[in-house]
Amino acid sequence: MSGPTLAFIDCSAGIAGDMLLGALIDAGAPLVDIKRGLESLHGIKGEWELSTSRVWKGPGSIAGTKAHVGSIYQHKEAAPPTPVDVLHHEHSHGHGHHHTHSHSHGHDDAHDEERHGAVDAVDVEAAGDEMSHHHSHEHHEHSQGEEEHGAEPMRNLDDIKALIAESNLSDWVKEKSVAVFTLLAQAEAHTHGTSLDEIHFHEVGAIDSIVDTIGSVIALDLLGVREVHASFLPFSSGTVKCMHGVLPVPPPATFRLMIGVPVCPAPKGAKGELVTPTGISLVKALASTFGEPPAFIPTHTGVELREPCRRLEVIGYVSERLLSEHHALDVWKQPIQMKKNRPGVCLSILCRAEHEQEILETLFRETTTLGVRRNVMDRVFLCRKFVSVSAFGRSVGVKVAFLGNEAVNVHPEFEHCKAIAMEQNLPLLQVIDKVKALALLQIKTQTPK
Repeated sequence: MSGPTLAFIDCSAGIAGDMLLGALIDAGAPLVDIKRGLESLHGIKGEWELSTSRVWKGPGSIAGTKAHVGSIYQHKEAAPPTPVDVLHHEHSHGHGHHHTHSHSHGHDDAHDEERHGAVDAVDVEAAGDEMSHHHSHEHHEHSQGEEEHGAEPMRNLDDIKALIAESNLSDWVKEKSVAVFTLLAQAEAHTHGTSLDEIHFHEVGAIDSIVDTIGSVIALDLLGVREVHASFLPFSSGTVKCMHGVLPVPPPATFRLMIGVPVCPAPKGAKGELVTPTGISLVKALASTFGEPPAFIPTHTGVELREPCRRLEVIGYVSERLLSEHHALDVWKQPIQMKKNRPGVCLSILCRAEHEQEILETLFRETTTLGVRRNVMDRVFLCRKFVSVSAFGRSVGVKVAFLGNEAVNVHPEFEHCKAIAMEQNLPLLQVIDKVKALALLQIKTQTPK
């Protein structure tokens, strides 16, 4: 029996809310189900948009998924919250002030230039199923339609807790989401010298922060993750522009959140804000350990490459050889756009670990690729057996998949059916359907009751 699903978050190049969300979507969390979960947050209905795009980053053209979070609000800078005496403060104020969000640490073009080549990536890997993602730094899209919206509603921690409590999200998602926002609120309140109920501020209440945070927790839930581990966090340098002016990196709130979390030097040459408050709050609330990933047992090896558009006619030939001669379990091809706008083909191969080396040698000898990406993953499959049925005067092979004692999938051998259709001038689908029906009848009569 396999153990619980765990995720390892590689934060060595940084962590931000949208980075983690994009990584988890790239790892297999369905975007449509994430959006469905977010739509149960009725208090922010109509205020947000969430979409993704495929991106390629860096000189090696590393592919990944970028999450785009849109807000209906104009994003203007607002003054920081008013400091209060947290020991003697009384609840006598009104919340009549308004505030709009442009992320606590603005990422304009000038700031992007200040980062001096910081590596924009975060990897998420699952034990037994390595799911990697490379994703650009946290930067949200704010749609500007014909109708302009005013200030974004001010939300404090209690507002966020109520928003989550009234949703249809699972108890696990609710618990973890509240934990993330509580950490974030505590850090911001301490930074601004105010209390938790006073901190109506950019990080806790902003739409993009809500979508990033809760969306990431929903994604983990959809992937079946109940155990999270993370790498050390990079401690960077430089400055960052935000609504409070130009601050050193890490900014005060992020620095506060780093208390108790193992950090390490930033990647060589990387400067600027690599870790955002939302990002570290997610990791700190979710991860049970920091450092190297826990031990796990790889069961299968997946091989992926990106093939430039040169002599693509060999791809079909190589695919056939991998399946027929080199024990590949599956081979599939996807058209992609590579760097310098070159069209290309992504050739993916699923194989067992013991056949990895011979497949790699075939790829390097038979294609023009210069490198191969390898991922370790679990493979869940049905019990299968092969039977023969007599149809159209011939013996036809059929592959049958069983769930327990129930035949749930029946696949006549395509080449056999194709030969019959051509010889007898029959529609191919008619042949396939007839063979399938005969196979099901044969299985039914042979299955003990």
